[in-house]
Amino acid sequence: EKMLALTKQIFHRDVDFEKIHTEQIVEVVTEATGAVIEGDEKIIELALTYTIKGEEYYLYQHSVNVCIISLLVGSGSDYEIKKLVELGIAAFLHDIGMVCYEDMVQLPRKLKLDEYDEIKKHVEAGDRILKRINHGLSETILTAQYEIHERLDGSGYPQGKKIIQDYARIIALADAFESMTHPRPFRPRYSIMDAYKRILDSKNKYDQNFIKVLFDRVGFFPNGSFVQLNTKDTGKVIKQNPRSPLRPIVRILYGPDGSALPEEEIRIVNLGKCPTLHIKECFLEGIKKSEG
Repeated sequence: EKMLALTKQIFHRDVDFEKIHTEQIVEVVTEATGAVIEGDEKIIELALTYTIKGEEYYLYQHSVNVCIISLLVGSGSDYEIKKLVELGIAAFLHDIGMVCYEDMVQLPRKLKLDEYDEIKKHVEAGDRILKRINHGLSETILTAQYEIHERLDGSGYPQGKKIIQDYARIIALADAFESMTHPRPFRPRYSIMDAYKRILDSKNKYDQNFIKVLFDRVGFFPNGSFVQLNTKDTGKVIKQNPRSPLRPIVRILYGPDGSALPEEEIRIVNLGKCPTLHIKECFLEGIKKSEG
């Protein structure tokens, strides 16, 4: 809530960015960093699966989610806290240039080619905005913002670079993953499996070490998602098994017929210790009732 409130305060084209103090940003990102380091399952669950209903301007939640996912990858890459906070700030502010293109961001359709070329200019706009923020931001953060749309195969923009800063590599991956797994005005969200497949199909664009960390930390069935087992019972994933990413810990909430279980029948199942059970389907929103 603090992070969302801050995005709503500063992600507008009419904001006087010279009056924004970095202390606000550092404080909220530092708090989020601590939560991720401590293994706060709820904040990670919200970043991966939750969508604010009726929020017309998706950029707010996108910025928060990319920050959390980037911190998750950074912590899984053994970044020390100082680097994590810097990474988190860069991720939180990575799309701030989009405030200059608010109307295009909210279009309920895919952008036309000329519109896409125009919106690419948000990178330069973001660079100008970040340089105006009071007390300044490090060159490392400025560079990350400028390079997150570059790709390792040279297919990115604005310069088509192949040598990209590490923060930018993490945020680029987090940005792509978050965009795929959350709805946009012109399309529904992709499943986790579809998102992973798309990333692997484009693996030459992203850092493969960070891809592995993302997959390991998020898992194939992220916390907060609902899964249906081979028994047709349905439950909510509550914890990962790091050594068995396909076999998380699940709270069983619905029976084979899709009806909610009474409180005394709700149970927790560690699939890592139940070889006869496996997941048949995963869905990020709501539950799917069995057809028989």
